[in-house]
Amino acid sequence: MRNRQVIEPIANKLLNRLKDLTKYDLWYYYESYEENQETELVRQIRTQATAAIVTTWQESPSTKTFLKDVTQANDNLDVRITAITALGSNYKDDPQTKSFLQNSILDDDNWDVRSAAITALASNYKDDPQTKNILQNTILDNEDLDVRSAAIEALASNYKDDPETKTILQSIALDDEDEYVQYVAIQALAKNYQDDPQAKIFLQTSALNDDYSYMRFAAIKALASNYQDDPQTKTIFQTFALDDNDKYVRGAAIEALVSNYQDDPQTKTFLENYTLNDKSGYVRLTAIKALASNYKDDPQTKNILQIHALDNKHIDVSRTAIEALASNYKDNCQTKIFLQTCAQDNNNLHIRLAAIKALAINYKDDFHTKTFLQNCVLDTNNWDVRRAAIEALASNYKDDPQTKTILQTRAQDDDIWNVRLAAIEALASNHKDDLQTKIILQTRAQNDDTWYVRSAAIEALASN
Repeated sequence: MRNRQVIEPIANKLLNRLKDLTKYDLWYYYESYEENQETELVRQIRTQATAAIVTTWQESPSTKTFLKDVTQANDNLDVRITAITALGSNYKDDPQTKSFLQNSILDDDNWDVRSAAITALASNYKDDPQTKNILQNTILDNEDLDVRSAAIEALASNYKDDPETKTILQSIALDDEDEYVQYVAIQALAKNYQDDPQAKIFLQTSALNDDYSYMRFAAIKALASNYQDDPQTKTIFQTFALDDNDKYVRGAAIEALVSNYQDDPQTKTFLENYTLNDKSGYVRLTAIKALASNYKDDPQTKNILQIHALDNKHIDVSRTAIEALASNYKDNCQTKIFLQTCAQDNNNLHIRLAAIKALAINYKDDFHTKTFLQNCVLDTNNWDVRRAAIEALASNYKDDPQTKTILQTRAQDDDIWNVRLAAIEALASNHKDDLQTKIILQTRAQNDDTWYVRSAAIEALASN
């Protein structure tokens, strides 16, 4: 309204309600430190209320005071960060704001807030000589690596034309005692000095000559993001993929090759060799994922995946190969036969379980799959197989009357508590309105000889 005084009493009521919402919380207990639906709801309500106050009452002197109070006193981190960011962008012409941000960098008890204060100070007072000095001192002297990292990013983005900045970044990248801070400095160099030949040479030299694997890893990432069109970059990646003694560096080089040189015939050949010959399961896994994602139409890829699906030494390698086979070649009749063989006859339990899961996910509309899973439930030799089959049936055939009968039988009669537990959880999830389910849960809650099963049954009864 042009004349807000007309509705001032209503406006004040609204303001007070919004201030209350910056402290909004749920009436029941929840884990405030976890990322879940409850914490996201609280976060959104509080931060949106804060933003609404700043937008609507920016001209009011009390809003600036309110933001300072929220920054220091609110128990929600996101609200504090929202407030300090709003303070810097909306009240940058007030001398007190700069002092407040400077003090927050030095004194706030939370590194996230200190980092936000650094960003706000650099964004809004980059023409102030003190700001650059504060950032430089923070990079060199602050004890918190996240705060130092925020200062590095702020210095690089706001003072990249200052000769001192590049020198500081190179010094940090080479000599800092913290690997994460070195990584941030390398990324800042690559991002802000992409057209500087010296920066490229520095990154290439760091990648090839540095003794620390973390530095080589960071240099690969920076080269891949910013210098993929340079012929030397591909050669550097190939060298690392073949010869580096650190598996994570080799893995990063493989990912960089595939991301940037997928259409190069050499890349596919490299990947095929890595999947078969690299001594590290991690590197073979990285190569398999890249091969399956980028070269699934190549006939050789399927053969390589089948070889690795039977890898008895590295569980993650075999599981990933099985999942890739099932998702990429599910229309090939040989794939289903291969998976059934793995699920039935393989001596490695992990391979059997991965094959059972892949069959259930990719062939659930095949009548034989349901029959196969039902037979697995009757496997008397291995309870892991029975449990996996129960979970697969419950997920993919929950509306089938036979599934409910199988779950009820296993919940009561299986001699392994893990299997009974899986059956009880599936019954409670999919058939909670069934009278027989309630009776079974009550029986298990009272009479099962394992505490875990009794506890699960009680919980299911209480929630349903």
